[in-house]
Amino acid sequence: MGPKGRIIAFEPDPQNASILAANVASAGKENVIEIVRAAVGAKDGTTLFQTGHDYCSRISAEESFQGLQVVVQCALNGFDLPQGTVIKVDVEGAEADVLQGATNHLKGRRTTWIIEVHGADLERVVLTTLCRYGYHPKVYAPVHPVYADYSQRYILAIGI
Repeated sequence: MGPKGRIIAFEPDPQNASILAANVASAGKENVIEIVRAAVGAKDGTTLFQTGHDYCSRISAEESFQGLQVVVQCALNGFDLPQGTVIKVDVEGAEADVLQGATNHLKGRRTTWIIEVHGADLERVVLTTLCRYGYHPKVYAPVHPVYADYSQRYILAIGI
């Protein structure tokens, strides 16, 4: 990040957001890192959010899970992001929703995307969406230096 850069971190999990805020404060980076305590999705509003399932939190349509709470959700279209912005998406299965709410930033390939994808079906949807907006995305499946069974896949789509 250059001297004029900034980071907007979206964190809907209240516990994680508090830890993140404490880390930002202890590093003295409050002037460059903004924490938005919200999930990112297709539209502004609220959504069900599940905490503590398989060591990660996620948006959930399953009302039967324990640890569910209602959290604020926002679409990236509501944020004024300059051309050249890099957006890292790690949303545990809501990748397509994030892109649906970010069409303003997809148009004209104004942004670069790094998207962690969860499953082959979501990967196809994300690739199709990015291609529709003129991106030429590439899929990466890195080898983890410690965990031999690591099988996470990422999509990189570089904007202009």
